[in-house]
Amino acid sequence: MKNLKQEIDDLIHKKVITAYFDNSEDRHGFLHLRIETVANFAELQFKEDDGAFFYAPTDTEEDWKPVTPESLETLILDRIMYKGTYFTCKDKALEYFDAELDFLGLEKKKYDEIMIELNELNFPWFD
Repeated sequence: MKNLKQEIDDLIHKKVITAYFDNSEDRHGFLHLRIETVANFAELQFKEDDGAFFYAPTDTEEDWKPVTPESLETLILDRIMYKGTYFTCKDKALEYFDAELDFLGLEKKKYDEIMIELNELNFPWFD
């Protein structure tokens, strides 16, 4: 299991595929895919001070707050809940969008657009 320092380092430096939701229409609207870090996607910054870790949103003026191994995943999920989702490889994105198409009402036309965009991304297919 990774320690908190490594998990935060991955959030700051490891690239993922992000899928932004279009919340103006419905829950199956996707605006675009992008390659970026989870920290950037969640609009969070992190710092270490004397062995303790802290976070602050980059989109507000909130003060730094402590982060623990137990709270890190919830923090990320809360920050991206209405923004979108992310994938560590193209294969995981493909699984997600296949399920959206098959079971959750993603329109075939939009699925095809997403697949073209996914294939054009310079990103690994597998972890």
